[in-house]
Amino acid sequence: MLVRWGAGIFHGRKTGKRQFIRTLRLVRSSRRSFTNIRSPGTPLPLSGLLTVERIKVPLDSLDKTGILWELSTLLARASGIPEHTTEVHRAVVEREAVLSTGIGNGVALPHGKSPVLEAMAMMAGTTAAPVDFQALDGEPVRLVMMMVGPASAAGLHVKTLGHVSRLLRRGSLRGRLFAAASPEEFHTLITTTDAA
Repeated sequence: MLVRWGAGIFHGRKTGKRQFIRTLRLVRSSRRSFTNIRSPGTPLPLSGLLTVERIKVPLDSLDKTGILWELSTLLARASGIPEHTTEVHRAVVEREAVLSTGIGNGVALPHGKSPVLEAMAMMAGTTAAPVDFQALDGEPVRLVMMMVGPASAAGLHVKTLGHVSRLLRRGSLRGRLFAAASPEEFHTLITTTDAA
């Protein structure tokens, strides 16, 4: 039995019946809550969220725990709130505990909501080697894009995550992002594709 959600695929036989049922309930409840959110018609363009300074190629960390902390640190610093790194990290880890944000095809989109941020902020990076992220398709991750924002931007948050997820379904784009040699190259690839 297969259930599709975003770019991920859940395999009941792989995750175990109990985990599969739990995941199915989470997806259904998320869909219900998302439809009740009043949100703007279009997500934020990535060119406005993801500057060259918010991209690290490659990340220093070699495991999921390290990556979440590294990106939280970078996001808090880039947002001018380095003293709130722990709060940013907590928001992302709490969301990750509900269900892995490894959406499949080598991509993870960790995200969370935190009052320490006044607006949505994004960071991105590639890994030096494939990393186990407990992704929904069981495959290791090579590309991580993290987004954190205030609860007041919940609708925009959901729409932007969906937009990024759809964009990264393009295999040719993912391959070029995995191979990007610099933040500048990564930024050009993703913002040019986003604008097309």
